[in-house]
Amino acid sequence: MNLAHDEKLRAEVDKFRENVVLQRFPGIDASIFMPSRRIHFTICMLRLHSHSQIDEMKAALKEITTRITATSEYKQVLSANLKGLHILTDDPREVGVIYTTDRSHALQNRMDSLANLIFDILRARNLVSNASLMAQRVLSSDGDHAEVKLHATLMNTKYSKTNRYEDGSRGQRETFDASVLMEKTGQIDFGTVQMKGIQLSCLDEMGDDGYYKSLFQVPLFDPKLSR
Repeated sequence: MNLAHDEKLRAEVDKFRENVVLQRFPGIDASIFMPSRRIHFTICMLRLHSHSQIDEMKAALKEITTRITATSEYKQVLSANLKGLHILTDDPREVGVIYTTDRSHALQNRMDSLANLIFDILRARNLVSNASLMAQRVLSSDGDHAEVKLHATLMNTKYSKTNRYEDGSRGQRETFDASVLMEKTGQIDFGTVQMKGIQLSCLDEMGDDGYYKSLFQVPLFDPKLSR
């Protein structure tokens, strides 16, 4: 889900990056920050290897669109209040990824309900397997229902310029001590962003706006409600 359409969010993310880089925390440089024009939430990752699979995916998304627009929730604006810095590990001294999110139960429930609808249709069309969804950790531990962990990545050491070989390939993921960063800015509020739609994005191509090239978009609420 493209969050970078929001100009205020992009400005807040850019300001965060500049402030952190200026403070020269050990192990942190500008290369590990996600560009503000690519800030997003991920529902799931797909491997589509042919034009026919992409066409099948677009047909699935048309079916998903029909289902979503028929729900009562389609008449309700969907927004996320992106607040705080969060890590994927328990130890802030060894961090590879820092993200922000909205941890409200209302948003989580709505997104899990949406993800259940999406996953059911994709599995029925053999576009994704339960094993793949389990590996991506977007299902409950018993694989019975969706549990999507919404996270907008802000920093990721896999992007680090020091983590690349001469041939361009990446080395082992590095970590850094984020304890002081979390202490100083862990409660940062990036503001509220409307989640207008879900995109089928091509990760190795960029659009004119600097975001991943979108092959199809599913609206999450009536565009007439958008600010």
